[in-house]
Amino acid sequence: MKDDRCQNNCCEAGSCFSSLKMEAVYHPLHVEQATAAGDLYGGDEEMPSKQRRLLELLDNAESARACSLPEMASLVEMAITGTITKEEALLSLDAVSIGDVCKEAAKFQKKMNYRDFLTAPETLLGWSDEVRSLRVFIEEGKCSRQSSRGLKGSAGLMLLREEEWLEYGEGRDLYEAWLSQDAIGEVQKRDAIEGRLLHRWKLRWEGIFHSAEGQFVTAAMIHRTTEVEPGSIRLHRLRDIQLEALFRAMLSYETEPQQHNQTEPRIDLLIPYPANGESFQMMHDFIDRVAEETLCAQQRFVHYRVGVLLDENSKPEVALEVARYADVIVMNLADERLLALQQMIRPIRGIKPAIRICAAGTLGMSSLPAIYRMELSEVSCTSAEADSIRIAAAQWELLDQMQEAIDPTTSSVRL
Repeated sequence: MKDDRCQNNCCEAGSCFSSLKMEAVYHPLHVEQATAAGDLYGGDEEMPSKQRRLLELLDNAESARACSLPEMASLVEMAITGTITKEEALLSLDAVSIGDVCKEAAKFQKKMNYRDFLTAPETLLGWSDEVRSLRVFIEEGKCSRQSSRGLKGSAGLMLLREEEWLEYGEGRDLYEAWLSQDAIGEVQKRDAIEGRLLHRWKLRWEGIFHSAEGQFVTAAMIHRTTEVEPGSIRLHRLRDIQLEALFRAMLSYETEPQQHNQTEPRIDLLIPYPANGESFQMMHDFIDRVAEETLCAQQRFVHYRVGVLLDENSKPEVALEVARYADVIVMNLADERLLALQQMIRPIRGIKPAIRICAAGTLGMSSLPAIYRMELSEVSCTSAEADSIRIAAAQWELLDQMQEAIDPTTSSVRL
């Protein structure tokens, strides 16, 4: 494909991207796997035609990849007509560009009549979801307001910083008033503000569940704020408000499904950074107690699971102890610290092989090698990174499946 190939009038000056290489980690992997596959077959004559075509596609590390809207539309058309397979179309994509092309397509859908090629990026993303086992969560609390696409194509929503909603978001005014009245000992005024904060937090949860449309919501309990330290009485009260608001919002969905498109909220609550297994169990009991006191006989309508939020500072022995009781583990860390968690994950897999472990934090496409090496089943990223990761992960797994078909001992993906 040529850099100047786009002659479509939908493309304004500069709206089609020059052909970009994949992240440095991917092209060498493609070439290495292609070379190994050719060696194992002993030549093109012995290789099945589909695999030979895929290897020819990947053999040239400098080959251009589809990175504009017209090119992606061409890939979709060729796959639909049978000229190429869906797998070939996905492997011909530039994962770096997919997010920007989706935005470009959405922009032109508003300006012109509906045209098939405008849906090409979403079609390719849908195909990537079909072939990919890695689940991708969106780690933004207000993504439904920032993007008309919302959580489409993701596994759900990840909320790890609820304290930011209190300190900088819509709960700020009531939170500051609550702190002020608590500081001067005005109990009655504080309790009145607490009730209003509870109501506003409930509305927030209802909005979150509405945007999730039945997908998983994974939310961490408040850990600390500028004015509230871990282990303090204030933190205990804030968590009580947070949980009661959550359970009341869930109950409104369960008891009034006709008002909420009959979507059942699915929530995983995360206990952040427990000191040991005992503190995790105490917090688990606290969650259950708030649920029982809030919901009473209606508790049977509300379903939730309890997991743990860890980071690179968490001790491996604590992680192992907590994993015995947790339903899900979320590792919150920076990209460069990802491999450091390998020593933490291996013992956990030894006692709970099927437990959900999700990598979250400042992760991108370059994180995928470490994620697959550690056999993680889920990843959480910002909405800006999600589309690229969905495509890149699908490409990784397609190549791995092809390599495993050639030599079963070489597969690196075991999700």
